[in-house]
Amino acid sequence: MSSPTVLVNLKDLSPTKDGSLVIYNRPTADGGLNPVYQVKIKLPNQKRIRLSTKTKDVNEAIRIAKEKYEELFIKVKTNKPVRLIGVKQVIKEFNEWYLDTKSVKVKRENRQHYLNTLNKYPYEFFVELNNDISIDLIDDDLIQDYFNWRRDNHGVSNNTLRREMTIVRSLLTFCVREKRYLDIVPDYRLPQRERNRRPAWTIEEYRTIVRKMRKWVDADPNGRVRRQRFYFQQFFLLSANCGARVGEMRNLKWNQIRTEKYSEDEERVILSVEGKTGRRDVVCQSDATTFLDRLFDYRTAEVDEISEDEFVFCHYDGEPIASMKKSFLSLMDWCDTERDMFGEKYTIYSLRHFYATMRLNNQVSVYDLASNMGTSTDMISRFYDKPNNIQGGLNISKTRNRTKDKNSKEKKKYPYK
Repeated sequence: MSSPTVLVNLKDLSPTKDGSLVIYNRPTADGGLNPVYQVKIKLPNQKRIRLSTKTKDVNEAIRIAKEKYEELFIKVKTNKPVRLIGVKQVIKEFNEWYLDTKSVKVKRENRQHYLNTLNKYPYEFFVELNNDISIDLIDDDLIQDYFNWRRDNHGVSNNTLRREMTIVRSLLTFCVREKRYLDIVPDYRLPQRERNRRPAWTIEEYRTIVRKMRKWVDADPNGRVRRQRFYFQQFFLLSANCGARVGEMRNLKWNQIRTEKYSEDEERVILSVEGKTGRRDVVCQSDATTFLDRLFDYRTAEVDEISEDEFVFCHYDGEPIASMKKSFLSLMDWCDTERDMFGEKYTIYSLRHFYATMRLNNQVSVYDLASNMGTSTDMISRFYDKPNNIQGGLNISKTRNRTKDKNSKEKKKYPYK
């Protein structure tokens, strides 16, 4: 049975104090009540303050609530600030600091991506839905509420939540180290990491997409949209043939591309990229030069001369294309390939997963593949290095030869044949 809401009469505490205390249990996503007691404190001429008592014992919760009230009431009477700064103001200050600080080892363009994440869902939850809660009231209970809110309203995975908390933790660290708004970063529990196999197309599905993509590019009458689709077509093909990360491809410049000659008949395009694991050279498949040639020819028809440090995937004005997501979703809808056979939704990162799967199917060593993709052998083994039963189908299913009975029953048509 759920714990009842407990009201504390302040007259019992002191007849001279003007305010109220409410101790209560916060509702959970499944319709129950969180057993940890929360407290709402109303002080004279102040907004109501909400915080956790961090206990499931009602008597202990009442004691903590009274002590907190006394502490805050004294601050009111001595004209000291009762509430620490709200999350809205903290996020504003963090935005200004994070872009230019030298304290973090993150590229500027990636910093803006992280800020975009912070300014979306965390801002909506902590500022808009929780009345710009004071930064010192963010605790594990509230963060767990955030996780539940994101799951219930947006259907996100645990891995997405873990990534989002990277920038939220940076915000909390900023409050400790730079602003002294907090003494320590509050402890909180992260969702368990999901070890799902990453969706990637089969080679037959990939070829179907490539074939249909040609008509998709020219299907829209708007010239600007056709340009976007043409650029994404080359992005799609090049990514599937090199395995670079989306951000690495987005930041790729023409002066970071070269050709390495291995023999009289063999040469490969090399992309010098910089991503979350640092700088590395990415060796592309042999077809990559075709996709780059198309982009170069298209761009030279737009401008008199291509600057060496211009982004490969750029708008007409030379600025980098920030996101290919809209084009990707349009293509998947056109080809009717939004999900794999298990219902997993393809994303633009499936291009990298497809590359890894194809290389492993072609017996590339896990070590070489990890080096080229800028990841660890453990990640390759965990997510990609699975036996390909279809490719080894004849070996798996081989048996002794048997004489086939030509007069046996008529062949039956099965839905998977």
